[in-house]
Amino acid sequence: MGTPLRELPVLALDLQATCARAGGGWPMELAWLACTAARPAEPAALRSHLLLPPEGESLPAPVARLTGLTDEALQRGTRAERVWAWLAEALAERPAWLVVHYARFERPFLEAALPLPGPIPILDTHAIARRLLPDLPSRSLRALAGFLDLGTAELRRAEHHALATAAIWRALVARLSVRRGVETLEELQAFVAQPAPRPAGRRETPLARGLRLGLPRGPGVYRLLGRDGRVLYVGKAKSLRARVNQHFRALRGRGARGLELLSQVWDVEFTPTLDEAAALGLEAEEIRRLDPPYNVAGRARG
Repeated sequence: MGTPLRELPVLALDLQATCARAGGGWPMELAWLACTAARPAEPAALRSHLLLPPEGESLPAPVARLTGLTDEALQRGTRAERVWAWLAEALAERPAWLVVHYARFERPFLEAALPLPGPIPILDTHAIARRLLPDLPSRSLRALAGFLDLGTAELRRAEHHALATAAIWRALVARLSVRRGVETLEELQAFVAQPAPRPAGRRETPLARGLRLGLPRGPGVYRLLGRDGRVLYVGKAKSLRARVNQHFRALRGRGARGLELLSQVWDVEFTPTLDEAAALGLEAEEIRRLDPPYNVAGRARG
């Protein structure tokens, strides 16, 4: 019959390192928690550890801004060998698959550090999402969390990423069953072994096309909202309908941050103004009041 995915024991894991390139830099934080897809992960099961940096190494400034970590905090961390040994013990005590988002990044670190016989069993939520949601503009951790209504407010540290990965795993397993009839580990392995499909022309975005086309043509300020109602982006427009629809057209060549935003937008609110100058002033006020995460390019958020 195969191993039911809903009951499969997994460790949702996230590794934070000082380099975005797979296998580059050095690991600075590791978090994991035991869970299954059948029930929500228990935050009490979360294990999170700062790793003592290699001798003479200091935290790159961009990484410090992104994570909020400091060299002082890392100097109070635990020796990396000890943390890797704890993870190996967790896998030995409760044999489980690792569930990792974008495992190509974590795998070289895990293979180099974990004293485990044989290959490390990893299920990659990014690889699953590429095949299950091929038309979604982005399958980043934040994009999937927002698209699946799992919360996007805080994704800076390894513990936040591990909790989000566990929630995404649970949501993907449910969708795999309903949309593709994938119920077992063996069926999932066969599903992921297939080439990822190409997007079928128009990309899938959560915001209903009718909502965009129903906006007024006059000037104003618009707010792009997540599924939970959180304001993700505030903009001004000479024509609300034209400007909002512009976001969702011609996605090819759009930056990763813009695609991530569009993958999470479920609703739009707007405030008409008398003219474009009034919209400019109101936009500035709204950005100060709401602090939307996607208004400042490269903002240091997870």
